[in-house]
This record gives sequence, C-alpha cells and structure tokens, in this order.
Amino acid sequence: MTASAARASIQAFAAGNRSAELAQTALGSLPGASGSMRFMCSGGRIFVAKGTKNQKSIIAEHVVARLGQLIEAPVGEVALVDIPAALRVDPTVAAMGAGLAHATLFIENITDKIGIANIDVPENRARFARLCGLYSLCGAGDPQLFYSTISPQVVYSLDHGHFFPQGPGWSAASLAAAPPALIDPYFAGANLSSAELADARNRLSTVSDQDIADIIAGPPPDWPFTDQERAALGTYLRTRRDTLLTVLPQA
Repeated sequence: MTASAARASIQAFAAGNRSAELAQTALGSLPGASGSMRFMCSGGRIFVAKGTKNQKSIIAEHVVARLGQLIEAPVGEVALVDIPAALRVDPTVAAMGAGLAHATLFIENITDKIGIANIDVPENRARFARLCGLYSLCGAGDPQLFYSTISPQVVYSLDHGHFFPQGPGWSAASLAAAPPALIDPYFAGANLSSAELADARNRLSTVSDQDIADIIAGPPPDWPFTDQERAALGTYLRTRRDTLLTVLPQA
C-alpha cells in the first residue's frame, strides 16, 4: 500500500468510517500468547486477527502498523475484522475478546521469526532502513522479522504488540518517562549506509502531527484506549519523530 492510500484509510478511520472485513470461516489459531487467529473473510482474503483480550497490545499493533504504512515500511496491510456471533461459539474465537479485531493480511510463504538476515538482497536495503526508522520512532520490544521463503527473500515486520515502553503494560506514565529516541541498535547488523538511513529520515519527516492524531483516533471506541493514553501517545510519537529528524543523517 502506498503512503497516500494508507493516509486515506487512516483519515477514514479517524472520522469514524471504520470499514471492517467480515470473517466467514475460522482457519485456526497461530502460535503465541496473543491468541491470534486466521480468518477467511467475505472478500475471499485471509487475515490474521488479534482481539481485545490483548488490551494495550492491540493498540500498539494498530498504531505501529499504521505508522509503518505511512512510511511504506514492510508491515503488512492493516484491517479490522468483524467476527460474527456464529463464529464466536468456538471457545478459541470467543477468547479473542469482544468487538472488532485488529488484523493484517495473511502473507503466504514466510519464515518463522528470525533476526537480521538476507541483508544482501537488494530489495531489503530500503526495507530495513524504513523498519529502523519505525522501530526507533515507536520504541521496539521483541522485534519480529520474517522473510519470504521464495525469491527475493524480502523482510517483513509483523506482531508489534510489545512496542512502546513497558511493552504490553505500556501506560501514559511509561510513555512520559521514556528516554529520548535513538537509532535502534537492533539494525546494526544490517550495515545500513548514511544514504539508506537518510531515506528513512525523509519518510519520517512526512509523518505530520495531523497524521499522528488521525492514527491515534483510528482504534474503535470500545478498544481499551483512554483519552489520557491517546494524549500521552501523541506526545510520545511527536517528540520522538522530532528527535529522530535531528539524529538520522540527511541526504
């Protein structure tokens, strides 16, 4: 998805026009504590969904993925999934929690989680740089990188529930107490050049205060996200963006 298409979707969500994919068939759960499940949806596409049982993690999942879309980082296509009552008779589905689920389009033929790899794949150079910008902006815990198993072996970042200070336990207080943003050292192994990091900086510079406000307004009102937390997260992201624009190299 292009940044302009992502921005249009973000603005629609912020205005309350949160179109959702309708789940038709539950295709089973995925490993991990988040209780994520795959659903075949009405448009014939498969989405990986995480429900409100994840509390603050679902907010991180949604916000980080939306920011990633704005800078065209490889984070997957963001959606909401409406899970009808007929599917919630399955205890595993019911355990996801009430309301709309956060989801990303299922990506076929990818590895399990691994670290920095395939740095010599040309397509990955910009992808790693933009992920470095995203991780540095949000404050990344438990990086989750996956790679295509077919050529080219491009990198994806999925599962962002442990982002923000204190991970799934993040709060307005933990956001306010966070140290200043730095270039995330996790990507040192990718040997990113100044020019590649400058591209990440340029991408971050396009994320406006209004973009951040719209992203934060996007989660459905029944998700666990208070007005105080929304305000604190907005301040956190704006401050870190501004800091990174002084830290990252310029073209």
